[in-house]
Parts: sequence; C-alpha cells; structure tokens
Amino acid sequence: MKKTFKAHLLFNLEHNEFDMWGFEPYSKDKYLVLGCKEIEFDIPDGFDPRPAQIEALKAQEKAAAAAFHTMQVDIQRQISQLTALEVA
Repeated sequence: MKKTFKAHLLFNLEHNEFDMWGFEPYSKDKYLVLGCKEIEFDIPDGFDPRPAQIEALKAQEKAAAAAFHTMQVDIQRQISQLTALEVA
C-alpha cells in the first residue's frame, strides 16, 4: 500500500539546523519555511505496529520497575538511618 505524506523543510533559526516536519509551524519567528514536498512511502501489506508498541511498553515497564526499586531502596536506607539513631 502506498502512503503519501507532506514534508515541510524548515530551518531552525535558534539552533542553526534543518528540520523536517509533517506540518507547517504556527510560529514563524523560530523557523524559516524552505518548502513543502509530498513524499510517497510503500507500506508493506499486513503492516502491524502492535509488536513494536508492545516492546516499547515492556521497556517502559522495565524502566518503571527499576525506578521503583531504586526509590524503595532509598526509603529503606533512610528508615535504617533513622532507627539506628540513639535517643538521649
């Protein structure tokens, strides 16, 4: 299946570099619009984005679990420090 997209070539005045967006920017003070072209892509028949989405979600889940574990260890360390203090 063929899919056509509009590509807007822009020059980013703040970062001195070229950008390509699928839409024209609303604010023209940061970007200089150099032109627009239609680009055609051939999408494979039966294309299914779900496997890639599932992998991305699994990666997010793994990162969230790691962040939770780090927070949990830090809380346990703080509790240990507080319970180790002697009360006079």
